[in-house]
Amino acid sequence: MFDTGHLRRRCEAVNTALRNSIGVGVPVLIVALSLFVVPFVDLSLVVADIIEFDPVYDFVTSYYGAARGYLAGEAVYANPDHPYIYPPLTLLLWLPFVVFDPLLAGVVWDIVVLGVLYASVLFLLSSRNVSLNARWRFGLLAALVGFYPTILWLKAGQVSGLLAALLCVAAGLSGGDEGPRHGILTGAILAVVSLFKPFYAVAATPVPRKNARLVGGFLGVAVVILAGLIIFGIDMQLAQFDYLLTGLGWGETAEAGGGGSSPTNWGPYYFRPFIVFGGFALYVKFAFVALLAVVSIASRWMDSTELDERLFVLGFTAVPLLSPISDLFAVNALIPALVLTSVAELRREESLIQVPLFTVLMIQIHPYLFGFLASFGPRYVPELRVLEPVLPLLQPALWGIFALVGLQLYRISKEVDF
Repeated sequence: MFDTGHLRRRCEAVNTALRNSIGVGVPVLIVALSLFVVPFVDLSLVVADIIEFDPVYDFVTSYYGAARGYLAGEAVYANPDHPYIYPPLTLLLWLPFVVFDPLLAGVVWDIVVLGVLYASVLFLLSSRNVSLNARWRFGLLAALVGFYPTILWLKAGQVSGLLAALLCVAAGLSGGDEGPRHGILTGAILAVVSLFKPFYAVAATPVPRKNARLVGGFLGVAVVILAGLIIFGIDMQLAQFDYLLTGLGWGETAEAGGGGSSPTNWGPYYFRPFIVFGGFALYVKFAFVALLAVVSIASRWMDSTELDERLFVLGFTAVPLLSPISDLFAVNALIPALVLTSVAELRREESLIQVPLFTVLMIQIHPYLFGFLASFGPRYVPELRVLEPVLPLLQPALWGIFALVGLQLYRISKEVDF
C-alpha cells in the first residue's frame, strides 16, 4: 500500500531544505563571492589609476618615521605633517622594523599583523568551541584578506589590523568560564587598545560588568604609562599628552576630497555615519556613548553570558559609528563582532545569520557603490545628481552596521526581563 504520509513528510523535508538553501545558502554564496572578487576589483582600479595608491603610506610616514626619528634624537611628537599620536611605549613596536628599508619594513609589518589577526580570530573561535579543519582555516584566511577594511589597512600599513586582533583576543578571553585572571587580561587589553586610539574606548562597553575587568583596565593604563615613563622619560610622555590635548582635527577638513566636505567630494573609502545630523552629530554620538554606559553599568547585576556577549558586540560595533575619522579603517573593529554574532546565530534554532552576512556585504560594496553614486557616476550619468541631498543615507556600510546593532538589541530584549 502506498504510504502517503511518508511522501508528505519527505516533501516537507525537501521544502524545508530548499527554504534553508535560499534563506542561508544564497546569502553565503553572495558574501563569499564579494570576499573573493573585491581584492581583484581594488587591484584593477589601482592599476587603472582610478584610485590612488601610495604603498604602506601610514606605516612609512608615521610609525617608521617616528622610530627613525627617535633613534636620530628628534622630537617624535613635533612633526605636523606626519604626526605620531600613540603612547611612547608603542615605539617599541616599530623599532625592530627600522633595520629594513621603509617599503620593505611596511610589507613585513603587514605580513606580521595579518598573521597575528588570523591567529587571534582562530583563538576567538576556539574560545567558543569552534574548531576548523585545514580547508576552513584557509577559507578564513582568504575571507580576512578579501574583507575590504583589511585591504584598506594592508595598503596603508595601518595599525587597525593589530587593534582588531587585540579585540579578538579580549573577546576570546571572556569566553566560557571567565575567571579573575582572564577578566583582568580582558580589561587590560581593551584599555591598551583605547590608549592607541581613544575612540576605541567604546569597545570596553562590557568592562564595567565585572570587577576583574575594571581592575585590568586600570592596570593596563598604569603599566603602559609607567613603562613609557621609565623607558622614554617624562618629557616624551608629556609631549604626547600635550599633542592630544591640542586636538587632531579629524574629520574637520573641508577641502575637496576631505571627509569634512560634501559627500560628493569624498573618496571611495570615506564613511561618516552621522553626517546626516549635521552640527548635531556630536550630540548623537554622546547620546550613544551614554546609552552604552548605562546599559553596561545596569547589567552588572545580571548574570548572563548571552547579555555579556551582546555587549561585547555592541562595543565593537560602536567603534566605527563613533569614530572621528572619516574613513573605513575603524570598521576593522567589526571583525570580532561579526565572528561572535555569526557563531551565536548559527547555534540558534531561529537563526538570523542573514544579518551579519548582510553587514559584510554592505561593507564590501560600500566603497564602490557609494563612490559611484557620490562622485564617479554623476560625471557620466548627470541624472544621478538628483541623489545628492540623500547621499548621507545611501552609505551601504551604515545600514549594514545598523542592522548588526539592531540584532544585538533584539537579542538583548529577549534576554532581559523588563
